[in-house]
Amino acid sequence: MITQTAGHLLQDHVTLDLECIDRLYLNAYQPRLQTGGGVVSFFKQHRGAQVASTTLMAPMSRAFVKAIRQFARDEGVALERFKRGVRKWLARLHEALADWETAAIARLLSEPVLHADETSLRIDRQQHWLHSVSAGHLVLKRCHRKRGTEALRDIDIVPRYGGVLVHDRWASYFAFEHCEHALCGSHLLRNLAFIEDAHGHAWATSCSGPADRCANRRTRRLMTLPTKRSAPATALS
Repeated sequence: MITQTAGHLLQDHVTLDLECIDRLYLNAYQPRLQTGGGVVSFFKQHRGAQVASTTLMAPMSRAFVKAIRQFARDEGVALERFKRGVRKWLARLHEALADWETAAIARLLSEPVLHADETSLRIDRQQHWLHSVSAGHLVLKRCHRKRGTEALRDIDIVPRYGGVLVHDRWASYFAFEHCEHALCGSHLLRNLAFIEDAHGHAWATSCSGPADRCANRRTRRLMTLPTKRSAPATALS
């Protein structure tokens, strides 16, 4: 019988835990090009063609594919070609995840305590922010160009939440006064370490010990809890 989980075996040996976006699937849709009249207007008004013809589309498609391949080579990005049927399967998966996301948000809003955080990342060489809202094993992440109040309102979870919101003291969270606020223990430990390293105050170490032990007990308890399905998943048929 195995008495320890993988989390127990690794908890004292992991020095860096990195979460990132592994890949993106982009599928563009232009409603004006779904009709014959829309295509004619596109070529004549937007592209400046004298006569609208389907033969004008092929050079655009080839130039677009060439630009993507050149970008991938320049940036060292792997380029995957989908096999037949994969795009339809991904579309169905997207629909299923949309249903799961709706149920997940409802579950998060009903939790007594939520943890919110944000971390920066670059997309197409532009600064973005990955926002996360979590409760236990349930985690929902959204990417946004902004870090502050505008992003929180667009994501629209924190503005509707009425329980205890745990966060890193980022000022934008305090703009929402309808919920209670608690400071994240991991960030407090980081601040205490900075006080000791930068200013040499020994009391910071004394404070960090009990907080660290409390956080470790909490982590171990979560690792022993059975994983429960916080929100139903839609089966793909």
